[in-house]
Order: sequence, then structure tokens, then C-alpha cells
Amino acid sequence: MRANRETTAGEIMLTYDPTPATWMWAWDSDVREDAGLAAGVGLSVRRHHTTADAGLFISAQNSVYAFPGATPARDLWELRCRVINRLGPSTRMISHLFYGTAEPNGDNTRLVHRFGLDSRIAWTSLVLAGHVKVNDFGPYDYHRDFNMTYPLQVMADFSTTLGSPRWFDLPQTRLGVRGTYRTLDRYSNRYRPEGASELLEGELYPDGLPGGREWEIRTYLHMSI
Repeated sequence: MRANRETTAGEIMLTYDPTPATWMWAWDSDVREDAGLAAGVGLSVRRHHTTADAGLFISAQNSVYAFPGATPARDLWELRCRVINRLGPSTRMISHLFYGTAEPNGDNTRLVHRFGLDSRIAWTSLVLAGHVKVNDFGPYDYHRDFNMTYPLQVMADFSTTLGSPRWFDLPQTRLGVRGTYRTLDRYSNRYRPEGASELLEGELYPDGLPGGREWEIRTYLHMSI
């Protein structure tokens, strides 16, 4: 959280890790964890008694501005889960799940109730990854800055690498294909319902208009020299 916000918070975590020599909460446990199954669940609750200092955002012209204010005093909670599966000598799957409430970095007062699940499976030189997000922020910083959410976001990615896949996005030669699908509503950027009049800056379309959708299929080649 940002400074100058009076907060009372609590967190509880439960972990199952049958091989504590490779600690699940180590920074590199994605690579080192050798248990067949290790999992952790955490619940955090925060009561923000006050608002916060105004946040900053960077414009398309790289100018830095401050928001007029910040989000109001309120309660937030979030449940998170992380699961590591070692399915074989050369096969590993790591999954994350979250569910709860969230707020933007800017001054928009809308409270977001969101859910998300992502997973990545690596087998020899092949990697399959994907995620499903419901009513969550978009993929870029400005989405959370301005409280832009999508009703549904789905992504699937399949790639092959030279050598064993790396888990920390280090440079590696990789060839893959990715598909992305999103639905849009009045809180999504690029939402333009057919037949609706143009909005002024900062306005929202009314409820009840048809939802939108967008999708993309891309191929990519990452070269590491």
C-alpha cells in the first residue's frame, strides 16, 4: 500500500511441503522444489481507515502526472493459492489462483471483485501456459491505474525452446503461438457498442448495452544470441 494510509491488516498462510529442504517460499522454488505436490494458501484482509496519497501515472508522452486523489477508506480481502506439481523427472506444472477484492492505483472509487487462475506446464523442451481471469484488470499498468477491467480474459500459449525451458523469463531462443480472447463492457477500454453515441472523456456507457469481444492469434520467435 502507499504511504499515509491508516491500515489494520492481517494474513494467514497454510503450506503443504513434504520436502522442506527445498523450501516452497524460496525465491527460486519454481525451479528447485522437488516435491511431487507442494501447495500454499494465503488469506489477507486489510481495513483501510483512511484514503491514501494520490498516485502518479505516466502519460503516452512520458510526462508524469498526479491523480486528483486516491481511493476511499474501505475493506479489502484476497485469497491466493500456489501449487507446484512435479509430474515426472522432466515435467513440472506451477499454478496460481486468486479471488477477492481490489482497487485501482488512481482515484476511481469502483471496487473490483475479481478471480484468476494461471498455469504453466513444462515437459522437456515444450511449454504450455495459460490463464483465465474474470472481472480483472487488463495486462498493462494503465489498466489498473484507471480501473479498466474486462469481464473475461483467456490466454493460451504453446512454445518450444532450445534446451530446457527457463522459468524466470531469462533470454532463451523460443518459438511459439499464443491465442488471446477478451470480452468487453463499460469498464473496458476500446469498448464501443454499435449505435451508441460518442462519450466525453471520463464518461461511461450506460448499463444494458451489448458486450464486446476481441481476440488475437499470434506467432512469435524469440532469439537469444
